[in-house]
Amino acid sequence: MSLFHATADAYSRHRPGLPDEAVHLLVGTVRGVRCPALLDLGTGTGQMPAALLPVLPQLTRRPGGAR
Repeated sequence: MSLFHATADAYSRHRPGLPDEAVHLLVGTVRGVRCPALLDLGTGTGQMPAALLPVLPQLTRRPGGAR
C-alpha cells in the first residue's frame, strides 16, 4: 500500500479531467508516428493514458503496480 492509497479515490473523484482540446493536441503530436509510446509514471490517477486510449487504440495500459 502506498502513502497516498487512503486518499486516492477522493483525489480521482475531485480532480478535474483533461480538456478534449488537450487530448486532441497530444494525439496530433503522434499522428504519423508508427509506434507511439506514452510513459505516464506516477503522475496522478492515470487520467492521461485513460483519455488517450479511446483515440489511440494502439496504446496499451498497464495498471499501477504491474511488473
